[in-house]
Amino acid sequence: MKTDNIEAVSVVIPAYNEEQSLPILVERLIQTFKENEIKGEIIIVDDGSTDKTGKIAEELCKKNGNVKVFHHKRRMEKTEALHTGFKNASGSILVMFDADLQYIPEDLPKLLAKIQQGYDVVNGWRKHRKDSLLKKIPSSIYNFVSRVAFGMTIHDFNSGLKAFKREVIEDLNLRKGQHRFLLNLAHHRGYRVGEVAIQHFPRKHGKTKFGSSRMFWGFFDLISLRLQLAFTERPMALFGLSGVILSSLGFIAGMYVVALRILFNEPFDRHFALLLLSALLITAGIQSFLFGFIADMIANLRSEQKNNNKK
Repeated sequence: MKTDNIEAVSVVIPAYNEEQSLPILVERLIQTFKENEIKGEIIIVDDGSTDKTGKIAEELCKKNGNVKVFHHKRRMEKTEALHTGFKNASGSILVMFDADLQYIPEDLPKLLAKIQQGYDVVNGWRKHRKDSLLKKIPSSIYNFVSRVAFGMTIHDFNSGLKAFKREVIEDLNLRKGQHRFLLNLAHHRGYRVGEVAIQHFPRKHGKTKFGSSRMFWGFFDLISLRLQLAFTERPMALFGLSGVILSSLGFIAGMYVVALRILFNEPFDRHFALLLLSALLITAGIQSFLFGFIADMIANLRSEQKNNNKK
């Protein structure tokens, strides 16, 4: 599949203990570049590997002029490895490519062709995924929740093969572990996100980096991100609404005690606990509303500052 008039491409490979698969991957990527007339570079980020990955990467760099290598002194994990690679990339199109050979370089032109159609981000969809149920089931749940929470029709949010226009990556501010939310963040910023079916293969070399803690924290990170995107620019929607609800509940509880006093002549001290709860709810509601007001002012100031920086 030829890619006509494609811009320069930077393929970023985060690698942690991938000494067996890395040289095969790089060789096939270079061959794919040649066969499809792709002007590109390969950036290997050795993420604190404890095997020979770093040494092999350096040898590949000396052997091939379009291969760059960067090293982390300790394992910083995938988001930071991608950040290092993207920061040092020179291409107009940036590609993240896992080093485990479960994805094949021969599918790269499919993503680039989709970019040429006008998409800002293209995701590789593992239509026939070759993983264990231990990976497939949590991933299916994650994909379903992501589709519902972000209103996207993407099949495979956590694929290790994605292509981006440079401006998309430069516009995103990723924190630790947020590489899996690249599609979500790009969609939220208004970029056009597409998807193409790719091949997927079982891992032949090395050990998987998937663990139960990743699934656990990934779920909470997803919820946190959805809330941040929903309320960062409109904090009053969260704090103001909760403040009104708390104050209303407190007011109703207080009026109930007053009604008992007027209608049935019941002393206030008989319902002291309810009166105390009423006072606490009203106080908490007022505080929440004020927090929302202050947060809203800060959000407005940040928005004004961004607009001034763009001028």
